[in-house]
Amino acid sequence: MPENLMKLMTAFMEIGWLMPLIAVAEIAGGILFITNKYRALGAIIIFPVMIGILLTHIITGTIWTANSTCAAGNKPLGNY
Repeated sequence: MPENLMKLMTAFMEIGWLMPLIAVAEIAGGILFITNKYRALGAIIIFPVMIGILLTHIITGTIWTANSTCAAGNKPLGNY
C-alpha cells in the first residue's frame, strides 16, 4: 500500500466513530438495496460511501487497472 494511502487510513482510524458509521451505512444500504420497495433508498444511502471510495483513489492516485498487481504476491488482479 502506498505511503500516502497509509497516512490517510491512519487518520481515518483515529476518528473512532467514522468506520462504525460507514459500516452501518453499507449494511443498511445493502439490505435496503436487496428489497424492491426500498431499492432507491438503499442506493441513496450507499452512494456517498461509493463517492468517498472513488475520491480516495483519485486523490491518492491508487486506481488499479486490469494490468495492476495486488500487494499479496504481485499476482495480476483478476487472475486468481
